[in-house]
Amino acid sequence: MKSIAIIAPNIGEYKFIREISGSAKDIKFFWAGYEYNEILEGIVSTKPDLLLISLNFSLLDVPKLVKDIVTAYKCPVLLYIDDKKNSDGLIFDALNAGATDYIKLPFNSGESGLFDEFTKKVGKVLSLVKLSDNNNEMLKFAESAEKHNLVIIGSSTGGPAALMEIIKKLPKLNESSIVIIQHIESDYIEALVEWLSYHSINLVEVAQNNHKLEKGKIFLANGGEHLIVDKQGYFRYTKDPEEYPYKPSINRFFECIAELPMFFGTAVILTGMGRDGAIGLLKLKESKWKTIAQDEKSSVVYGMPKAAKENGAADKILELNEIADKIAKIVY
Repeated sequence: MKSIAIIAPNIGEYKFIREISGSAKDIKFFWAGYEYNEILEGIVSTKPDLLLISLNFSLLDVPKLVKDIVTAYKCPVLLYIDDKKNSDGLIFDALNAGATDYIKLPFNSGESGLFDEFTKKVGKVLSLVKLSDNNNEMLKFAESAEKHNLVIIGSSTGGPAALMEIIKKLPKLNESSIVIIQHIESDYIEALVEWLSYHSINLVEVAQNNHKLEKGKIFLANGGEHLIVDKQGYFRYTKDPEEYPYKPSINRFFECIAELPMFFGTAVILTGMGRDGAIGLLKLKESKWKTIAQDEKSSVVYGMPKAAKENGAADKILELNEIADKIAKIVY
């Protein structure tokens, strides 16, 4: 028998979520209440297959709760929230803490059809949950998800011109996509996108918060914050870690991608000052990615590629033209 635990701020919301979650006879529901210790104890003792956690609490620290739950008892967590709330920051914090997915619900609407997506999402998660000897196994979305061929590029000083040399050689992207982390202020990102687009047969755009990392496109990280990708393949922006000197940070993005098995491909460090990207590139190499660093001769500033070479993160050291040719073959 599969079970769902609903963590809601009040009994009324609990009953409402239970009603729209589906009417399958093999689903047994629990209400874990709203006291912090009561919730943790209830989850560990009842061992549900799926947690539905409300983000409509006024006092409860839901991201902390999610982190504590997935640490103590590993099971998928589906978040829900009233769609009238300004909640993107809270949703991101909870996803970053370990939640599996989220959905916004029109609580004040009387149209039952508007809740179909929620019901389907609950059913889909439950259909993927495996039971063995009455013990739950961790739901692994990444393992069941379609693999995505990705090229990720980090660049800084001299980067725009180097990126243009790569982009203008690319064939039409179909099953692949490219994400670029260029050290740049947010005021200049649109101009860079427009300039690169002029030389590209592919769509070049800024990676937008909460938008899917789609195939067939070239994405550039905006400035001012770090770009990452969540477990469902959506772009997110975060200020953490604050101490990183570059925003966006190449290391932050590379390290994030290294932890997502649904992505595979090639990572590249281009010309740039400093050492950003070397640590992240090494983690990608350890995750079986192909890794490349630009050579000294073709680099405007041989800082970041040199750091990647010195720490053993780069499988190959190539000049810019060779990098462009190699990426063109990879995405063809």
